[in-house]
Amino acid sequence: MIKKFIEEVRLFQILYEDMNFYNIELNELLLQYINKYIKYKQITAEEFKVNYENFLRQYTRDSKKYIKSNIYPAIENGITYDISREEYDIFLLLSTILTQHRYDIMSEIYSHKIKNNRALIIGSGVGIELELIKDTYKEIDAYDITIDKFCNKNHVDVNFYEKEFIGNSDNLYDDIYIIELLEHVSTPYELISKAKKTMKINGRVIITLAVNIPQFDHVINFNNMNLFLKEIDDLNLFISYQKEIKHNYLMSGLNKSSNIFMILELKK
Repeated sequence: MIKKFIEEVRLFQILYEDMNFYNIELNELLLQYINKYIKYKQITAEEFKVNYENFLRQYTRDSKKYIKSNIYPAIENGITYDISREEYDIFLLLSTILTQHRYDIMSEIYSHKIKNNRALIIGSGVGIELELIKDTYKEIDAYDITIDKFCNKNHVDVNFYEKEFIGNSDNLYDDIYIIELLEHVSTPYELISKAKKTMKINGRVIITLAVNIPQFDHVINFNNMNLFLKEIDDLNLFISYQKEIKHNYLMSGLNKSSNIFMILELKK
């Protein structure tokens, strides 16, 4: 179905043709999951198009404000874009196959999977990360403020918790995923600290950082790497793997935007 949508919407065609899908297995997995979403939600190509274009227009406006003021719009005026959870989910799903940096993030997650017992996802969203790792672990716990019924239906073996993650003293995890979330919270190092306390001695905290990405709901800019290194050092963590994923934008002024994929481990 999504392939048909791409054929029908010129914008999707252009973006899709410009992508470098270097992992065929991952590409098929993403397409199949989006197809499940389309079927479950009964969404049309036009709805996909409108939602995606609206999100892009808002991001363009926020980017222009940021270029002028060097302050994220959400911090400068406290006004956020009024968007439904479904609209947000559509953009997140589509961007995994229409924007190179999000595909690259998915690829990093997919390529760093290790067969293990327990995993935790903080901020499970529409469930795309769960889809990538679900066969890797014997048990997965997932936290989010709102759990969509689609997510529940497609991940019946996942233990969902519809609430903010404030720690879990009952369970210890081999891997903890905090993907594209830290820039949304005002106390990111506190969240990493809570995650660390639930990690096994040889476990991993798998995260992404957003650098110079003035999306309407981003409140933290991780453009000071020295500060980040100090904070995780204070938490007795170190970076065992790191990859910068640069963004390609048509508008000038945001050429230094990027995501950073990291794996954190405990110092021995």
